[in-house]
Amino acid sequence: MSHRRGGSFGNREWPAEIQKGKKMPGVLGCTKNTVQNLTIVSTFHYNSIIFVKGSIPGHSSSIIRITFSKKKY
Repeated sequence: MSHRRGGSFGNREWPAEIQKGKKMPGVLGCTKNTVQNLTIVSTFHYNSIIFVKGSIPGHSSSIIRITFSKKKY
């Protein structure tokens, strides 16, 4: 199995709690994502809005960094 599922955590009647340090499934991610060769359609400087053709990783209103593409396909 490639997924970290919970399974059975507790012991029996005693100690009736999960022991400290028990390995449990966590959150994957929180890494930088790079998307190359997106096209900037238009910009509005007075509102600080950029229209991009394609999808940008991250949630809305997140901070992004735009640079020139290093690979051109």
